[in-house]
Amino acid sequence: MMRGYFAVLWVLWLGGAAPAAEMATPEASAGGLEHQLGAADFRIYCATCHGIDGKGQGPVAEFMVLPPRDLTQLAKRAGGKFPADLIARVIDGRAEVQAHGPRDMPVWGDYFAAEKPSASQTLKEADARARILALVAYLGSIQAQ
Repeated sequence: MMRGYFAVLWVLWLGGAAPAAEMATPEASAGGLEHQLGAADFRIYCATCHGIDGKGQGPVAEFMVLPPRDLTQLAKRAGGKFPADLIARVIDGRAEVQAHGPRDMPVWGDYFAAEKPSASQTLKEADARARILALVAYLGSIQAQ
């Protein structure tokens, strides 16, 4: 099982040379492995704040100072085109995103990398990148029409 997981990560990492916008199209990923991985991570790490449907109504939303964003409206807010590269940087959190404002959302890039303390730095980065791109692909697939 673990060997297959690393093989998938390797394929996703090699595919990571393409811009996130190309990798995050709903047509390319809906129902595929990347979409499933992104959906699973979304339910585990994002739904608490953003809600299982991504509309910002998670169980802890009412306790937050700034309400979580409705993630189904990202393309609409960006003029009709899903801003995959920006979303990847926001999720990663390690790159400064001026438009995001204060860093209220957890830094998932560091968190994903830290989940594998015995792995090499290269593998940690590859895993974090693959998981972020899978989340971006999933978010691209839930955009309101």
